[in-house]
This record gives sequence, structure tokens and C-alpha cells, in this order.
Amino acid sequence: MSIFLADHNADRLQQLVKALKTQSIEAAGAGTAQDALRMLAAGTTPRLIVISASLSDIPVLDVCRQIRADKKFAMTPLLVLLPDGVEPQPFQEAGVKEFIDDPFENDRLIRKIKVILDYGKSAQAPGAKTGIAKILPFIIIGAVCVVFILVIFFAFVFPMLNQ
Repeated sequence: MSIFLADHNADRLQQLVKALKTQSIEAAGAGTAQDALRMLAAGTTPRLIVISASLSDIPVLDVCRQIRADKKFAMTPLLVLLPDGVEPQPFQEAGVKEFIDDPFENDRLIRKIKVILDYGKSAQAPGAKTGIAKILPFIIIGAVCVVFILVIFFAFVFPMLNQ
């Protein structure tokens, strides 16, 4: 699963899943916070979790905290759909970095999702080689080749030039 959606509005949830599939983005969803937590715990780790702040069975802030407390989702971005008048600060303190105003146009949300997923593709996994660590083996091989050429030159060519 690429994206997991949690939204109390079943029609909107179904429309979003269909719209994402037309964009070749695999999506699954839940209509309640309890179902969302259960499905996330039982399934594979999505690349993005989208949660409507309007879920009512469990406070969404608590849902975000529970997701962040699970090491499985430590690196998974959370996108919260915030209704007008809801402040993002408590969600930011709970580990949410992405927001979109609710109500929203599906196209706007899909664009935001694509941006987040594209950023995730370019980000390195924890422990992956980055920067100089990626090219260090090539630098070492190049240095060994240079030393080998210098040894050949000074051992064979330079003595012939001095004769």
C-alpha cells in the first residue's frame, strides 16, 4: 500500500481512493480512527498516512500520537486534513508535518500527495550511504590506479630517460 487514508466521510474516502488509483497511486482507507489504527497495525507500512481531523470516535490528535509512538511509522509522513479554525500547532507537536485545509479540492490533495511521495523517493533510507560515502570506493580505486601508474613510470620509464 502506498497511501493510507482515514476519513469519516465514506463517499469522499471512496472518491479519493478511486482518484488516486487513476494516478497509479495505490491507496486503502478506513472510516473510523479505530479501524485506521487496527488496519495500520496489521498491514504493511504505507509511504504516507492521510488523516481527517474530523474523525470522531477517537480524538485525531491521539491517533497521530499513537501512530508516531509506533516505531514502524517513525519515518512515515502524516498529512492531516484540518477543518477551518483548527490550529495546526498541537498536531505539529504530535509529529505531523503536513497539512491541507478541509474542505479541499481532490486535485489539490492529490498534488500535495504526489509532492510528498516524490520527496520520499529522493530521501535516503536510514543507514543508506549518502554524499562522499557513495563515491569513496571509486576515489580509492582511482588513487590506487594513479599510484600503480607512478610506480611503473619511475621503475621503468624514468630510468630509460636518464640514460
